Amino acid sequence: MTREVVLDANVIVGLLDSGDVLHDRANRLLLRLEAERAISVLLDFLVAEALSVICRRATQRRTSPPDLARVRQHISLWFEQGEITPAPSEATDFIDTCEIAVSSDGLLNFNDARLVLLQRRGVIGPVASFDESLCAVENFVSVS
Repeated sequence: MTREVVLDANVIVGLLDSGDVLHDRANRLLLRLEAERAISVLLDFLVAEALSVICRRATQRRTSPPDLARVRQHISLWFEQGEITPAPSEATDFIDTCEIAVSSDGLLNFNDARLVLLQRRGVIGPVASFDESLCAVENFVSVS
């Protein structure tokens, strides 16, 4: 059976921004997942978070800022090919996600807490992430 692996925002940033410190590591991880025949999943809210990070860097990084046109092109291609998956949502998700974020004492941001919630509910499987705080959450299944 083919396994699905959700790509966390930090992996997506590494894939899209050639100047990112995790660029090579993200590409190696993606190649490894492909060799294992894993299906990489791009959740909409994580692609949005990655784009936000890259846009902020475009204004802050004076030397070799990210190529926003290229980033947009990649994201548009993913969208057109149906590779960006809308994350499922239930009425209680917002409050439950807030509770996980708060109970982490600030170690998890909202989107990381949402990944924990989705995985606990069995909506998603493993998550490819370089975020040590997220990967350290009890019973959270990650790939790095």
